[in-house]
Amino acid sequence: MNLTTHKLKNITVSYLGDHTGLGSIDFGSIAVVSMGPHYFPLGELSRYGIYREREDLDDIEESGTAISSWTKLIAGDRSFGSGATWIYFRAMKEQNEIKISAAFENGKGEDPFAFVFFVKAEEIKVSEKRYLKGSLASYQGMNAPLELISEKEKVVLTPQFKGPIQIIPLAGGDYFWGADFLIAFEIHDLDLKYRWSLIKSD
Repeated sequence: MNLTTHKLKNITVSYLGDHTGLGSIDFGSIAVVSMGPHYFPLGELSRYGIYREREDLDDIEESGTAISSWTKLIAGDRSFGSGATWIYFRAMKEQNEIKISAAFENGKGEDPFAFVFFVKAEEIKVSEKRYLKGSLASYQGMNAPLELISEKEKVVLTPQFKGPIQIIPLAGGDYFWGADFLIAFEIHDLDLKYRWSLIKSD
């Protein structure tokens, strides 16, 4: 453990950096290689991540099973974002389940953004439809439980709220941390607390 990252079993969380994701989750052949806020348009990494330079991390609340704290969305002197929106991000491990939550504060006049998961997997199933890595087929609609599948492993990513979602296959390789998919949950109401659960099936 160092000043910028904290480890919670297979979860790594960071609240410090510029254009930095909030963390990653390693399930083996399936992984969330980065996750965090992303201003539209999606896929432009200059619009992704958090901004926090201060290395005093005393506000981080950490136990053996959970970690939480505040940090800012990127923006400031950029041509997008209000520069005043904060995110309270929490990750918790419960037996075979990982719970993620995000709440936002002071987002008046905020540009549209999403909370995204950059995922490494062979395919994603949503509403009985399959989306394969490297394909041109993408999904846009209301969110639902997602099955992330690789080899014989499966992780179910379930949003605990209703709203629009986009699933975009990526090129893989060295781009986007080697992710195969971008999964974007659009954030429309900054008064809501957004929650997800991830469960690995045996």
